[in-house]
Amino acid sequence: MKKVLLGLAFASAFNFGMVFAKNETLVSIDSLMLMQESAEGKVLTEDIKSKVQKFQDYAKESNEKISKLEKEIEDQKEVLSEKALAEKTETLAQLKNAESKTLSLREQSLRQEIQKTQMQLHDKQRKVADRLMSEQNWGMIIDKNTPGVLCVSKAIDKTSDVLKALDAEYSKNETTKSVAQAPAKKEKATVKTA
Repeated sequence: MKKVLLGLAFASAFNFGMVFAKNETLVSIDSLMLMQESAEGKVLTEDIKSKVQKFQDYAKESNEKISKLEKEIEDQKEVLSEKALAEKTETLAQLKNAESKTLSLREQSLRQEIQKTQMQLHDKQRKVADRLMSEQNWGMIIDKNTPGVLCVSKAIDKTSDVLKALDAEYSKNETTKSVAQAPAKKEKATVKTA
């Protein structure tokens, strides 16, 4: 009798483990690829590139403004009085200080904006991955870009599934936004004359 009970207990435990293994699947995703290849990620990347270019253009203009004043001082230092030269040198120092502060603030603001944008996109990706995890009965999702993950088999890579779901959700949201923002058609009033 003990052998039968022990056999049943072992069989039950083994079957429970098999059910768990069948219903719970380990999958991987590539979060960097999702950020770079998703439709929303591409739009955000272009927006970020545009903002970085504007910052670089401003920095270039700022440097040109300083260089122009430096050249002007250099060209005129022989004909300027000591007082006028000191004033121009002071103006140059103030300009350098002001531009340095402005550039630093703009760069910090741009970095924060980029980080915020990336975090928002990452959060959206995570929500979609969590939804798929529930729908597909995935037991665990690992990001192959996580420190400590050395390599991941392509057999468990579900990046393309998550990417499709992300793009579908983005497309749906963009369609909803464009419909909501479209101006209502105004009906033309017709005037009847007798």
